[in-house]
Amino acid sequence: MAGAVAISALSLIDHPLAPVLTVVVLVIALAGVMARGFRLGMLLVVAATIIVVVAEAMRLQWGHLAFDVFREMQVATGALAHGMDPYGPTVQAMIPVSDHGAYLTPEHFGYGPGILLLGLPGRLLGDVRLSQAAIWVAIAVVIAVVARRQPIAVAVGSTALVLLSPFGVDLAEHAFNDATGVLCLLLWFLGRQRHPRWARLALAVALTTKPTILAGLLVMLVWSRSARRDIWWGLGIAATIVVPFALWDGIGNFLHATVELWLGPVFLVNRADAITVGVFIHTYGLPYLPSVAIITTTLLTGVLILRRRPRDSVDLLLGGAVLTIAYLILGHIAFLNYYSVASVLLIAAIAIDGNAHFTADDDIALPGGRHSRPVIVSRPSVPVTVASPLA
Repeated sequence: MAGAVAISALSLIDHPLAPVLTVVVLVIALAGVMARGFRLGMLLVVAATIIVVVAEAMRLQWGHLAFDVFREMQVATGALAHGMDPYGPTVQAMIPVSDHGAYLTPEHFGYGPGILLLGLPGRLLGDVRLSQAAIWVAIAVVIAVVARRQPIAVAVGSTALVLLSPFGVDLAEHAFNDATGVLCLLLWFLGRQRHPRWARLALAVALTTKPTILAGLLVMLVWSRSARRDIWWGLGIAATIVVPFALWDGIGNFLHATVELWLGPVFLVNRADAITVGVFIHTYGLPYLPSVAIITTTLLTGVLILRRRPRDSVDLLLGGAVLTIAYLILGHIAFLNYYSVASVLLIAAIAIDGNAHFTADDDIALPGGRHSRPVIVSRPSVPVTVASPLA
Protein backbone atom coordinates (compact mmCIF):
# COMPACT_ATOMS: atom_id res chain seq x y z
CA MET A 1 0.00 0.00 0.00
CA ALA A 2 2.84 2.39 0.87
CA GLY A 3 4.37 1.88 -2.57
CA ALA A 4 1.07 2.60 -4.31
CA VAL A 5 0.60 5.77 -2.29
CA ALA A 6 4.14 6.90 -3.09
CA ILE A 7 3.66 6.30 -6.82
CA SER A 8 0.36 8.13 -6.78
CA ALA A 9 1.72 11.11 -4.89
CA LEU A 10 4.93 11.42 -6.91
CA SER A 11 3.16 11.11 -10.26
CA LEU A 12 0.35 13.55 -9.46
CA ILE A 13 1.87 16.26 -7.29
CA ASP A 14 3.59 18.66 -9.70
CA HIS A 15 5.14 20.90 -7.08
CA PRO A 16 8.67 21.74 -5.84
CA LEU A 17 7.69 20.24 -2.48
CA ALA A 18 6.54 16.95 -4.04
CA PRO A 19 9.05 14.79 -2.10
CA VAL A 20 8.01 16.39 1.20
CA LEU A 21 4.31 16.06 0.41
CA THR A 22 4.86 12.43 -0.58
CA VAL A 23 6.45 11.65 2.78
CA VAL A 24 3.59 13.43 4.56
CA VAL A 25 0.98 11.44 2.62
CA LEU A 26 2.80 8.18 3.34
CA VAL A 27 3.09 8.89 7.06
CA ILE A 28 -0.56 9.88 7.42
CA ALA A 29 -1.80 6.89 5.40
CA LEU A 30 0.35 4.41 7.30
CA ALA A 31 -0.79 5.94 10.58
CA GLY A 32 -4.37 5.37 9.46
CA VAL A 33 -3.72 1.72 8.64
CA MET A 34 -2.05 1.14 12.00
CA ALA A 35 -4.65 3.10 14.00
CA ARG A 36 -6.49 1.29 16.77
CA GLY A 37 -9.87 2.68 15.85
CA PHE A 38 -11.70 2.27 12.53
CA ARG A 39 -13.00 5.84 12.46
CA LEU A 40 -9.61 7.36 13.29
CA GLY A 41 -7.97 5.24 10.61
CA MET A 42 -10.50 6.34 8.01
CA LEU A 43 -10.12 10.00 8.97
CA LEU A 44 -6.35 9.78 8.48
CA VAL A 45 -6.74 8.10 5.10
CA VAL A 46 -9.24 10.76 4.02
CA ALA A 47 -6.81 13.47 5.17
CA ALA A 48 -4.03 11.91 3.08
CA THR A 49 -6.38 11.72 0.09
CA ILE A 50 -7.35 15.39 0.46
CA ILE A 51 -3.67 16.41 0.32
CA VAL A 52 -3.17 14.52 -2.96
CA VAL A 53 -6.43 15.80 -4.46
CA VAL A 54 -5.75 19.43 -3.56
CA ALA A 55 -2.21 19.25 -4.92
CA GLU A 56 -3.53 17.67 -8.09
CA ALA A 57 -6.40 20.15 -8.51
CA MET A 58 -4.02 23.11 -8.25
CA ARG A 59 -2.38 22.18 -11.56
CA LEU A 60 -5.56 21.36 -13.50
CA GLN A 61 -7.50 23.69 -15.77
CA TRP A 62 -11.23 23.61 -15.14
CA GLY A 63 -13.10 22.04 -18.04
CA HIS A 64 -10.03 21.63 -20.26
CA LEU A 65 -7.45 18.90 -20.82
CA ALA A 66 -5.43 18.01 -23.91
CA PHE A 67 -6.41 14.34 -23.80
CA ASP A 68 -8.69 12.52 -26.23
CA VAL A 69 -10.66 10.49 -23.66
CA PHE A 70 -11.45 13.63 -21.67
CA ARG A 71 -12.50 15.48 -24.82
CA GLU A 72 -14.84 12.64 -25.81
CA MET A 73 -16.42 12.57 -22.36
CA GLN A 74 -16.69 16.36 -22.07
CA VAL A 75 -18.14 16.89 -25.55
CA ALA A 76 -20.60 13.98 -25.49
CA THR A 77 -21.99 14.72 -22.03
CA GLY A 78 -22.14 18.40 -22.97
CA ALA A 79 -24.27 17.57 -26.00
CA LEU A 80 -26.56 15.43 -23.86
CA ALA A 81 -26.87 18.25 -21.33
CA HIS A 82 -28.14 20.52 -24.15
CA GLY A 83 -30.63 17.94 -25.41
CA MET A 84 -28.53 16.95 -28.44
CA ASP A 85 -27.47 13.53 -29.69
CA PRO A 86 -24.35 12.69 -27.63
CA TYR A 87 -23.08 10.34 -30.35
CA GLY A 88 -23.26 13.03 -33.02
CA PRO A 89 -20.26 15.29 -32.24
CA THR A 90 -16.72 14.17 -33.05
CA VAL A 91 -13.38 14.86 -31.40
CA GLN A 92 -9.83 14.32 -32.62
CA ALA A 93 -8.52 10.97 -31.36
CA MET A 94 -5.24 9.15 -31.94
CA ILE A 95 -5.92 5.92 -33.83
CA PRO A 96 -3.04 3.45 -34.35
CA VAL A 97 -2.70 2.00 -37.86
CA SER A 98 0.44 -0.09 -37.37
CA ASP A 99 2.90 -1.13 -34.68
CA HIS A 100 4.81 2.10 -35.25
CA GLY A 101 2.28 4.60 -36.57
CA ALA A 102 -0.91 6.43 -35.60
CA TYR A 103 -2.92 9.34 -36.91
CA LEU A 104 -5.43 11.87 -35.63
CA THR A 105 -8.95 11.32 -36.88
CA PRO A 106 -12.40 12.61 -35.86
CA GLU A 107 -14.20 9.99 -33.78
CA HIS A 108 -17.64 9.80 -32.21
CA PHE A 109 -18.21 8.96 -28.56
CA GLY A 110 -17.23 5.28 -28.35
CA TYR A 111 -18.67 4.12 -25.03
CA GLY A 112 -22.05 2.94 -23.81
CA PRO A 113 -24.92 5.17 -22.63
CA GLY A 114 -24.36 4.17 -18.99
CA ILE A 115 -21.11 6.11 -18.99
CA LEU A 116 -22.92 9.12 -20.43
CA LEU A 117 -25.67 9.05 -17.84
CA LEU A 118 -23.33 8.72 -14.86
CA GLY A 119 -20.94 11.29 -16.31
CA LEU A 120 -23.69 13.87 -16.89
CA PRO A 121 -23.86 15.29 -13.30
CA GLY A 122 -20.21 16.33 -13.39
CA ARG A 123 -20.62 17.89 -16.82
CA LEU A 124 -23.62 19.90 -15.63
CA LEU A 125 -21.25 21.39 -13.03
CA GLY A 126 -18.73 22.21 -15.75
CA ASP A 127 -16.25 19.31 -15.75
CA VAL A 128 -17.02 15.63 -16.37
CA ARG A 129 -14.05 14.64 -14.20
CA LEU A 130 -16.14 15.47 -11.15
CA SER A 131 -18.34 12.49 -11.95
CA GLN A 132 -15.34 10.20 -12.35
CA ALA A 133 -13.94 11.38 -9.02
CA ALA A 134 -17.32 10.82 -7.36
CA ILE A 135 -17.46 7.29 -8.79
CA TRP A 136 -14.06 6.46 -7.29
CA VAL A 137 -15.22 7.81 -3.95
CA ALA A 138 -18.34 5.64 -4.24
CA ILE A 139 -16.13 2.57 -4.86
CA ALA A 140 -14.15 3.45 -1.72
CA VAL A 141 -17.36 3.77 0.28
CA VAL A 142 -18.58 0.37 -0.93
CA ILE A 143 -15.24 -1.22 0.00
CA ALA A 144 -15.27 0.46 3.42
CA VAL A 145 -18.82 -0.73 4.14
CA VAL A 146 -18.22 -4.38 3.22
CA ALA A 147 -14.83 -4.41 5.00
CA ARG A 148 -16.05 -2.95 8.28
CA ARG A 149 -16.08 -6.41 9.93
CA GLN A 150 -12.48 -7.05 8.97
CA PRO A 151 -9.48 -6.20 11.18
CA ILE A 152 -8.89 -2.46 11.23
CA ALA A 153 -5.67 -2.69 9.23
CA VAL A 154 -7.42 -4.63 6.46
CA ALA A 155 -10.54 -2.44 6.41
CA VAL A 156 -8.64 0.86 6.40
CA GLY A 157 -5.90 -0.44 4.12
CA SER A 158 -8.29 -1.68 1.44
CA THR A 159 -10.08 1.67 1.43
CA ALA A 160 -6.74 3.49 1.20
CA LEU A 161 -5.80 1.38 -1.82
CA VAL A 162 -8.87 2.63 -3.66
CA LEU A 163 -8.40 6.29 -2.75
CA LEU A 164 -4.62 6.63 -2.94
CA SER A 165 -3.44 4.18 -5.58
CA PRO A 166 -2.59 5.41 -9.11
CA PHE A 167 -5.90 3.90 -10.26
CA GLY A 168 -7.79 6.55 -8.27
CA VAL A 169 -6.78 10.17 -8.67
CA ASP A 170 -4.82 9.72 -11.90
CA LEU A 171 -7.66 8.01 -13.72
CA ALA A 172 -10.18 10.58 -12.52
CA GLU A 173 -7.87 13.35 -13.73
CA HIS A 174 -7.93 12.04 -17.32
CA ALA A 175 -11.66 11.16 -17.20
CA PHE A 176 -10.98 7.47 -17.74
CA ASN A 177 -14.38 5.83 -17.41
CA ASP A 178 -13.60 2.19 -16.52
CA ALA A 179 -14.59 2.91 -12.92
CA THR A 180 -18.22 3.42 -13.98
CA GLY A 181 -18.66 -0.18 -15.04
CA VAL A 182 -16.75 -1.73 -12.16
CA LEU A 183 -18.71 0.30 -9.58
CA CYS A 184 -22.00 -0.97 -10.98
CA LEU A 185 -20.57 -4.50 -11.18
CA LEU A 186 -19.62 -4.32 -7.50
CA LEU A 187 -23.01 -2.94 -6.46
CA TRP A 188 -24.71 -5.83 -8.22
CA PHE A 189 -22.38 -8.56 -6.98
CA LEU A 190 -22.26 -7.42 -3.36
CA GLY A 191 -25.91 -6.41 -3.12
CA ARG A 192 -27.62 -9.24 -4.99
CA GLN A 193 -28.52 -11.18 -1.82
CA ARG A 194 -30.08 -8.37 0.23
CA HIS A 195 -31.28 -5.99 -2.48
CA PRO A 196 -31.84 -8.10 -5.63
CA ARG A 197 -33.91 -5.53 -7.54
CA TRP A 198 -31.46 -2.68 -7.09
CA ALA A 199 -28.62 -5.08 -7.80
CA ARG A 200 -30.15 -6.06 -11.13
CA LEU A 201 -30.51 -2.40 -12.04
CA ALA A 202 -26.81 -1.88 -11.24
CA LEU A 203 -25.92 -4.89 -13.41
CA ALA A 204 -27.95 -3.43 -16.26
CA VAL A 205 -26.07 -0.14 -16.06
CA ALA A 206 -22.76 -2.03 -15.94
CA LEU A 207 -23.69 -3.81 -19.17
CA THR A 208 -24.15 -0.41 -20.88
CA THR A 209 -20.71 0.97 -20.02
CA LYS A 210 -17.50 -0.57 -21.40
CA PRO A 211 -16.31 -4.08 -22.41
CA THR A 212 -13.42 -4.05 -19.93
CA ILE A 213 -15.74 -5.49 -17.23
CA LEU A 214 -16.82 -8.51 -19.27
CA ALA A 215 -13.99 -10.84 -18.24
CA GLY A 216 -14.79 -10.33 -14.57
CA LEU A 217 -18.48 -10.88 -15.28
CA LEU A 218 -17.77 -14.06 -17.26
CA VAL A 219 -16.42 -15.95 -14.25
CA MET A 220 -19.53 -15.06 -12.26
CA LEU A 221 -21.81 -16.19 -15.07
CA VAL A 222 -20.06 -19.54 -15.42
CA TRP A 223 -20.18 -20.48 -11.75
CA SER A 224 -22.91 -18.44 -10.04
CA ARG A 225 -26.53 -19.54 -10.30
CA SER A 226 -27.90 -16.16 -9.24
CA ALA A 227 -25.63 -14.40 -11.74
CA ARG A 228 -27.07 -16.45 -14.59
CA ARG A 229 -30.58 -15.58 -13.41
CA ASP A 230 -29.75 -11.91 -13.01
CA ILE A 231 -28.09 -11.57 -16.41
CA TRP A 232 -31.43 -11.95 -18.21
CA TRP A 233 -32.96 -9.22 -16.08
CA GLY A 234 -29.85 -7.12 -16.63
CA LEU A 235 -29.93 -7.54 -20.40
CA GLY A 236 -33.59 -6.62 -20.52
CA ILE A 237 -33.13 -3.47 -18.46
CA ALA A 238 -29.95 -2.61 -20.39
CA ALA A 239 -31.92 -2.80 -23.62
CA THR A 240 -34.34 -0.16 -22.35
CA ILE A 241 -31.32 2.11 -21.75
CA VAL A 242 -29.48 1.42 -24.99
CA VAL A 243 -32.31 1.30 -27.54
CA PRO A 244 -33.42 4.97 -27.17
CA PHE A 245 -29.86 6.18 -27.76
CA ALA A 246 -29.48 3.83 -30.75
CA LEU A 247 -32.70 5.10 -32.32
CA TRP A 248 -31.71 8.69 -31.56
CA ASP A 249 -28.34 8.38 -33.28
CA GLY A 250 -29.37 5.86 -35.92
CA ILE A 251 -28.76 2.18 -35.37
CA GLY A 252 -25.96 1.96 -37.93
CA ASN A 253 -24.09 4.97 -36.60
CA PHE A 254 -24.58 3.83 -33.00
CA LEU A 255 -23.23 0.35 -33.68
CA HIS A 256 -20.29 1.80 -35.58
CA ALA A 257 -19.35 4.06 -32.66
CA THR A 258 -19.87 1.62 -29.80
CA VAL A 259 -19.33 -1.88 -31.21
CA GLU A 260 -17.31 -1.74 -34.41
CA LEU A 261 -14.60 0.34 -32.70
CA TRP A 262 -14.00 -2.37 -30.08
CA LEU A 263 -14.09 -5.22 -32.59
CA GLY A 264 -12.18 -3.44 -35.34
CA PRO A 265 -8.58 -3.90 -36.45
CA VAL A 266 -7.43 -1.03 -34.22
CA PHE A 267 -7.28 -3.49 -31.33
CA LEU A 268 -5.09 -5.86 -33.34
CA VAL A 269 -2.34 -3.25 -33.50
CA ASN A 270 0.41 -3.31 -30.90
CA ARG A 271 0.92 -0.11 -28.92
CA ALA A 272 4.39 0.65 -27.60
CA ASP A 273 2.86 2.46 -24.60
CA ALA A 274 0.66 -0.49 -23.57
CA ILE A 275 1.26 -2.76 -20.56
CA THR A 276 1.50 -6.17 -22.20
CA VAL A 277 3.88 -9.11 -22.56
CA GLY A 278 4.41 -8.19 -26.21
CA VAL A 279 5.60 -4.69 -25.34
CA PHE A 280 7.88 -6.11 -22.63
CA ILE A 281 9.67 -8.51 -24.96
CA HIS A 282 9.77 -5.88 -27.71
CA THR A 283 11.88 -3.62 -25.47
CA TYR A 284 14.59 -6.32 -25.67
CA GLY A 285 14.59 -6.30 -29.46
CA LEU A 286 12.24 -9.26 -29.94
CA PRO A 287 9.21 -9.06 -32.25
CA TYR A 288 5.71 -8.52 -30.92
CA LEU A 289 3.64 -11.61 -30.28
CA PRO A 290 1.63 -12.64 -33.38
CA SER A 291 -2.15 -12.50 -33.16
CA VAL A 292 -2.49 -16.29 -33.45
CA ALA A 293 -0.21 -16.79 -30.43
CA ILE A 294 -2.10 -14.14 -28.44
CA ILE A 295 -5.53 -15.63 -29.19
CA THR A 296 -4.41 -19.21 -28.52
CA THR A 297 -2.65 -18.35 -25.26
CA THR A 298 -5.54 -16.21 -24.06
CA LEU A 299 -8.09 -18.95 -24.76
CA LEU A 300 -6.00 -21.61 -23.02
CA THR A 301 -5.48 -19.34 -20.02
CA GLY A 302 -9.18 -18.54 -19.89
CA VAL A 303 -10.09 -22.24 -19.94
CA LEU A 304 -7.63 -22.98 -17.12
CA ILE A 305 -9.10 -20.18 -15.01
CA LEU A 306 -12.75 -20.98 -15.72
CA ARG A 307 -12.44 -24.72 -15.14
CA ARG A 308 -11.41 -24.22 -11.52
CA ARG A 309 -14.52 -24.43 -9.40
CA PRO A 310 -14.74 -21.51 -6.92
CA ARG A 311 -15.67 -22.06 -3.30
CA ASP A 312 -17.37 -18.74 -2.49
CA SER A 313 -17.82 -15.14 -3.55
CA VAL A 314 -14.18 -14.36 -2.76
CA ASP A 315 -13.08 -16.93 -5.34
CA LEU A 316 -15.51 -15.49 -7.89
CA LEU A 317 -13.94 -12.03 -7.48
CA LEU A 318 -10.41 -13.44 -7.58
CA GLY A 319 -11.21 -15.46 -10.69
CA GLY A 320 -12.64 -12.39 -12.40
CA ALA A 321 -9.58 -10.32 -11.51
CA VAL A 322 -7.13 -12.99 -12.71
CA LEU A 323 -9.01 -13.52 -15.98
CA THR A 324 -9.09 -9.76 -16.58
CA ILE A 325 -5.34 -9.44 -16.00
CA ALA A 326 -4.65 -12.48 -18.19
CA TYR A 327 -6.48 -11.25 -21.27
CA LEU A 328 -5.07 -7.75 -20.89
CA ILE A 329 -1.44 -8.65 -20.35
CA LEU A 330 -1.47 -11.17 -23.20
CA GLY A 331 -3.25 -8.85 -25.63
CA HIS A 332 -2.26 -6.14 -28.08
CA ILE A 333 -3.52 -3.05 -26.27
CA ALA A 334 -3.93 -2.64 -22.52
CA PHE A 335 -3.42 0.58 -20.60
CA LEU A 336 -3.32 1.37 -16.91
CA ASN A 337 -7.00 2.26 -16.79
CA TYR A 338 -7.96 -1.19 -18.13
CA TYR A 339 -6.18 -2.84 -15.20
CA SER A 340 -8.18 -0.73 -12.75
CA VAL A 341 -11.06 -3.18 -13.16
CA ALA A 342 -8.92 -6.05 -11.89
CA SER A 343 -7.51 -3.95 -9.07
CA VAL A 344 -10.98 -3.10 -7.73
CA LEU A 345 -12.06 -6.75 -7.90
CA LEU A 346 -8.94 -7.78 -5.97
CA ILE A 347 -9.53 -5.13 -3.31
CA ALA A 348 -13.17 -6.21 -3.00
CA ALA A 349 -12.04 -9.82 -2.51
CA ILE A 350 -9.76 -8.69 0.32
CA ALA A 351 -12.56 -6.64 1.85
CA ILE A 352 -15.13 -9.47 2.01
CA ASP A 353 -12.82 -12.40 2.78
CA GLY A 354 -13.98 -14.04 6.00
CA ASN A 355 -17.40 -12.36 5.94
CA ALA A 356 -20.00 -15.09 6.31
CA HIS A 357 -22.54 -12.98 4.42
CA PHE A 358 -20.56 -13.50 1.20
CA THR A 359 -19.78 -17.20 1.48
CA ALA A 360 -22.46 -17.97 -1.15
CA ASP A 361 -22.52 -21.70 -0.35
CA ASP A 362 -26.07 -21.78 -1.67
CA ASP A 363 -25.04 -19.95 -4.85
CA ILE A 364 -22.29 -22.31 -6.03
CA ALA A 365 -22.84 -26.05 -6.34
CA LEU A 366 -20.09 -27.30 -4.07
CA PRO A 367 -19.59 -29.94 -1.45
CA GLY A 368 -18.36 -27.27 0.95
CA GLY A 369 -17.36 -23.59 1.05
CA ARG A 370 -14.33 -21.83 2.35
CA HIS A 371 -16.22 -20.71 5.45
CA SER A 372 -17.92 -23.88 6.59
CA ARG A 373 -20.89 -23.57 8.90
CA PRO A 374 -20.47 -24.98 12.37
CA VAL A 375 -22.09 -28.36 12.97
CA ILE A 376 -24.43 -28.42 15.98
CA VAL A 377 -24.81 -31.77 17.68
CA SER A 378 -27.89 -32.01 19.87
CA ARG A 379 -27.57 -33.59 23.26
CA PRO A 380 -29.89 -36.49 24.09
CA SER A 381 -32.78 -35.49 26.32
CA VAL A 382 -32.85 -38.92 27.98
CA PRO A 383 -29.69 -40.07 29.75
CA VAL A 384 -28.19 -43.23 28.31
CA THR A 385 -26.79 -45.88 30.67
CA VAL A 386 -23.72 -47.71 29.46
CA ALA A 387 -22.70 -50.95 31.15
CA SER A 388 -19.27 -50.98 32.77
CA PRO A 389 -16.82 -53.42 31.23
CA LEU A 390 -15.92 -54.55 34.78
CA ALA A 391 -19.47 -55.59 35.67
